[in-house]
Amino acid sequence: MSVILGLSVIALLSWLHFEQRRSLQQASRQLGELRQAQVHLAKGFLQFSLGGDPQTPFNRAEGIVLLRQSVLSFERSLSRLESLSAEETETFRQTAESFLKQLENWRNAPAGDLATPVRLRIAFSALERKAGKLDALAQAEINKLRADNDRHYLLSLAGSLLALSLITGIVLNAVRKERLASRQGATFREAHRSSETRFRRLFDDTPVAMVLTDQNGRLIAQNKCHERLFGFTLNDTPSLDDWWLQAYPDPAYHTAVTARWQAAVDLARQRNGDIEAGEYRVTCKDGSERMVQIFGILLADGMLSTFLDVTDNRLAENRLRLWAEAFEQAQLGLAISDARSNAFIAVNPAFARERGYTPEELTGKPIGTVFPEDRQPEIRQYLASIDHSTHGVLETEHRRRDGSRFPVLLDITVLKDADGQAINRVAYALDITERKRAEQALAAAQSAALTQQKQARIATLNQMQDANAARERAEKALAALHESRERLALFIEHAPAALAMFDREMRYIAVSRRWLADYALTGHDIIGESHYAILPEITEEWKAVHRRGLAGKVVRADAERFRRADGSVQWIRWEVHPWHEADGPVGGIVIFSEDISRQKQAEEDIRQLNADLERRVLERTSELSAANAELESFAYAVSHDLRAPLRAMSGFSQAMVEDYGNELSDEARGYLDQIVIASRRMGDLIDGILTLSRSTRGELLRNPVDISSMATRKLQTLAGETPERQGQWQVEPGLDVAGDERMIEVVIDNLLDNAWKYSSRVASPVIRVYSETREGKRWICVSDNGAGFDMAHAERLFKPFQRLHRQDEFPGIGIGLATVQRIIHRHGGDIESRGQPGQGATFRFTLPASLQNTGN
Repeated sequence: MSVILGLSVIALLSWLHFEQRRSLQQASRQLGELRQAQVHLAKGFLQFSLGGDPQTPFNRAEGIVLLRQSVLSFERSLSRLESLSAEETETFRQTAESFLKQLENWRNAPAGDLATPVRLRIAFSALERKAGKLDALAQAEINKLRADNDRHYLLSLAGSLLALSLITGIVLNAVRKERLASRQGATFREAHRSSETRFRRLFDDTPVAMVLTDQNGRLIAQNKCHERLFGFTLNDTPSLDDWWLQAYPDPAYHTAVTARWQAAVDLARQRNGDIEAGEYRVTCKDGSERMVQIFGILLADGMLSTFLDVTDNRLAENRLRLWAEAFEQAQLGLAISDARSNAFIAVNPAFARERGYTPEELTGKPIGTVFPEDRQPEIRQYLASIDHSTHGVLETEHRRRDGSRFPVLLDITVLKDADGQAINRVAYALDITERKRAEQALAAAQSAALTQQKQARIATLNQMQDANAARERAEKALAALHESRERLALFIEHAPAALAMFDREMRYIAVSRRWLADYALTGHDIIGESHYAILPEITEEWKAVHRRGLAGKVVRADAERFRRADGSVQWIRWEVHPWHEADGPVGGIVIFSEDISRQKQAEEDIRQLNADLERRVLERTSELSAANAELESFAYAVSHDLRAPLRAMSGFSQAMVEDYGNELSDEARGYLDQIVIASRRMGDLIDGILTLSRSTRGELLRNPVDISSMATRKLQTLAGETPERQGQWQVEPGLDVAGDERMIEVVIDNLLDNAWKYSSRVASPVIRVYSETREGKRWICVSDNGAGFDMAHAERLFKPFQRLHRQDEFPGIGIGLATVQRIIHRHGGDIESRGQPGQGATFRFTLPASLQNTGN
């Protein structure tokens, strides 16, 4: 009885130890699943982040699948952790839901959205931290279970000597799992550190000013763009209160801004959304002011604020509004036309009123509407000639709505695009009717004076009276001419270009407002003053140009460097034209100039941007190369580490069959056979992973490859392996491509292996290798009349380990076509598939025709 009781006690202790051990194993499996989910989370976010670039091997869709699987694994772990409180469980669920929501927002965000990626990165970091806490809790539970198990083990050790071998195997298995978990934990921690580094780099390099604050209003980080935009460092503004005082020094504006910001924050918290605070005027550290739009994102432990600089946009809007007002209110006729269609784009009220129209009536009409019929050929020829230059002045006639004609002086400026093609013309139209009348009156007066001189011999008194009358008419004509000159001076003053008129002594006769603005002379009365006295910095080279103009020559330059007296440098495009007196000699010169300093600066900025872009491309290439190397190393490590347990499983199963086969039941032997089969299949999958990772590794050589001979050899090999099989195969001669012969042979072998396998159950199998031409491309085709497939599932064909047929129908692991697609894509080619169930399938691919590394 004592023996039975002792055995019962031993059996009870053994059972308790077994139950405790099983709990430990379940907890270890849960920890392994949790850490695998953490690895999937890091890999999935890497795939999703880099998968938008078609030049990388990353796939955004696969990244999303990994991310969703990892979140589901985390949620399953929540229900199994007994030490996790209800509040912590709810917090983790909210964090996971926030991450999935931000992930969906990024997928639907527009191309220029910069805030959504930042929110996604923040949600990802929060989820990583929560996952790390789950890992720590799971490890703590395992440690507790392990301690309890050790106590039960010591109590049951004396009564469990017969199960020593089984217990030893369990302990060794637990040690291996613990080591594996330790390695996985190290991998996760490394991925976490890398993720933090990438987030910091993204935060610093974002081209939008950003600031991160904690719950107490302390500024804990700001990026480089924020410091460049405002000039403040974290030492200058360590808190929000310091920021308000520095950025908004005006007390009244400071009070209004803080109240407006706090209202926006309160509204965002009520709606559980983002902060859209609007537009503010911020005072920078150097005293300058910037107009910025401020946005904010509420975080669990603070707030992320972004500042979008709109200063240049507001300045441009103000300049455009001033130009529009000047255009509408100018008393000089102004018109803008399309140089390609010769139609009016816009005219100001003065231009339309002089011709009897409204601006709306002339807009869109051909410019020939305001020219008489007999002037049409002349104006078309003139416009065609000035489109090759930038400016021209023409004296012609315009026609009013009622058909009457009047003389005009047109000053036309041609605007061109980046290719030098004329796109618009800006014309200033001056009614010179009074000047013409004055000229006619002067001519009549001169004629009358000559007549009176001839008749002077008849009567001195009549001559004096006629001379007095002629003098009076001449004075009136001169007064009219003076008025015409005043109108010309008004035209020059309101010209949109820098324009100045000089006499032979280089004294100012007329000057445009643009000239005064460009040369910092606004507010100065310079009419009658010497050009060289106004601008003493003019060099002897410029004076020589002026002398050439006074000699009757037209001189111009597209870009000239002009150093001002204060040391500043301007880049100027200019022209010098002589103007003539009524009797013919040169009366002076007219200088047209344009300040192109901003264009020069823009060209320099573009060169700097190109250099920066090239540097970023090199950095991106280096990062992708490192990522590819990591993926290759990961694939090799995974396959190598998986082979050892597979060999153990297969070896122990085989040893059990050999040593205890006679003692096992048929059902047990069947289980062992399934273990061996599963081990072999797992080995095949590992080989597939290695094949897939090696398929596109190494240098890509492009040489002539004879597809016909390669396919013939492969089909002959297949036929020799199965001589009992009846069927036909055809290979078109002369099939050749340019590519890496080693990789192309893998493509042909896989395609022909598939055709041979899937046509094996057809009574008369036919396999063809041929070419066809579509849309100017030559396609290599491999077809069979075998099992075929449903086109509704065609997208799964080229995904690794995806198959459309059962294993018992056609064995395989689903890696061949994925390898084929990667090789074709690496060559820069395309691959397609067509098929129908029971009617066979056709796979066709095309490669670029260029040859490299061949010496040709």
